[in-house]
Amino acid sequence: MATVLRGNDNFDSATPVPAAGGAVGTYACCRNDSGSTRTIGQSESASNLYYLSFAYNGFYIDTSNRPSGTWRVMSYSYPSNQGTVLLRIS
Repeated sequence: MATVLRGNDNFDSATPVPAAGGAVGTYACCRNDSGSTRTIGQSESASNLYYLSFAYNGFYIDTSNRPSGTWRVMSYSYPSNQGTVLLRIS
């Protein structure tokens, strides 16, 4: 049975708290530097990743700022030549 929310339940007055970049539950665009192809759903250690930074003429690898934690691969990731979207899971 579906839940019905009514205006007087006051659910719409809560202020959402934004997650900090790199926090669990956030997404990032990174390059897979593991040397192996990754598929959707696999987990990836941050030690194999570099953040990607976007510029007017494409993207570049931000070697000064690497992520931490464990990430879930959200799109296919080919080694060392393409970026991918990842979700931080821990």
